[in-house]
Amino acid sequence: MTPLGSTHDLVTKDDYKIDADVGDETVNDNENRAQALPPVDGGKAAWFFLASCYLLELMCFGPAFSWSVFQDYLQRSEHSPLRHESTVTISAIGTLLFSMLYFAPAIARPFFWLHPDYARLAMRVCLGVAIVALIGASFATNAGTLVAVVGFIVGLACGIMTTPYLLWLPQWFVRRRGFAMGVAFSGAGLGGLLFPFIFSASLENLGLAWTLRIWALCLLVGAGPALIGIRPRLPITARVANKFKHRRADYVKVMKKQFGYLLSTLWLFNALLTLTASAGYFAISFYLGTYCSSLGLSSAASTGAVSAFNAASLLGEITIGYLCDRFSYTKIMLGIGITGTLASLLLFGLAKNLAMVLLFTLIFGWAAGSFCATWPASATDIARLRNMQSADVMISYTIMRGIAAIVGPLVAAKLYRPDLKADAAVFGSFGFRSLTIFVGIMMSLVAGLAVLAEFSRRMSFKGVDVKLLGERL
Repeated sequence: MTPLGSTHDLVTKDDYKIDADVGDETVNDNENRAQALPPVDGGKAAWFFLASCYLLELMCFGPAFSWSVFQDYLQRSEHSPLRHESTVTISAIGTLLFSMLYFAPAIARPFFWLHPDYARLAMRVCLGVAIVALIGASFATNAGTLVAVVGFIVGLACGIMTTPYLLWLPQWFVRRRGFAMGVAFSGAGLGGLLFPFIFSASLENLGLAWTLRIWALCLLVGAGPALIGIRPRLPITARVANKFKHRRADYVKVMKKQFGYLLSTLWLFNALLTLTASAGYFAISFYLGTYCSSLGLSSAASTGAVSAFNAASLLGEITIGYLCDRFSYTKIMLGIGITGTLASLLLFGLAKNLAMVLLFTLIFGWAAGSFCATWPASATDIARLRNMQSADVMISYTIMRGIAAIVGPLVAAKLYRPDLKADAAVFGSFGFRSLTIFVGIMMSLVAGLAVLAEFSRRMSFKGVDVKLLGERL
């Protein structure tokens, strides 16, 4: 049986010649004295791995977090090939792009479990697929093609590219796992800070086709080098890979046992927390540029607001991840929920100028945009109670975030009233009243669910030797 908190499910000492406990590792004295592994939580190899994860996250998620710029251009520009399409149809492109980015890890996980030796090759193949798809999409003139190619193919390929690092980061970081995951996730925030300016200038001056080609070039130049540094800390030898292949017949049985954690109340509350926080976040993310345009702000000001929103998320991922390594993550979730509720109802609901919009983007982006940084802490709780790999729990959270990436923008599209864009009401101006209330409800649910998650956590650990688990309750 694997030790508590093991970074490898179903991997024994005989497979890897190592006991990969979360606290420290012990090398098999008889067979593996010569094999020196790089240290955890520091050292050149660990930091190079983390920097590579950061760059890959920036290149894969950064453009998606800039979709508000595309949304605004496709709706209002006279040069847009989709200017006659409905808001819901245009939103479907970005919605599917986001959802596939988050669904992809769950889709790819069985393949990487059966073929761990092909993980790095699969990343390179997906990079090529994404680049070719973007170049192909640059010739599209209808919404259906863009939905299928940019939304589905590019989203799936980029999502699969990021999956191996989710599985391997727990090998490299133990004590600093929350901080490390927060740093990796914050790459998306930096991408969301930079790409809006790049895409906005490109869309206005070159049009949609060349912007998609520039996106493809950015992937090649940025994600290509990042793949060099993303590798497992524990080596996957030919003998190990062969053992995995011989266990294919046991896959269904093993997965049924592994997925037992889905029935626990602790997982349920944390999954619902991810769903509600992400739904509110994506609703704002998709329509922030539209709100700025309705407010009469220039294209540059709208782009700046979107970038500020993503920059706040960048800082939030790092700080929240750091805090989760030191304090109860449920209390941090409670703080995120309260902050998000007040920001959405009091700031976004009453925003009438650029200053209030920027204040909202900084506060809400920092809080709601950083929620993923709580995943390592909550996943570790569940993994240690179930004696399994924490990465699999985090992958289940990506599914919930993928669902939210569909639900949030689609609900927002239904609630947004473009026919009222000239209505400067006291609360929820320009047709955004119902959307603002929806976001406020989602974030208030985060606060309530955080309290329930804390109660479930205490009940789950009741009678458990906390020192044995090495976890702060």
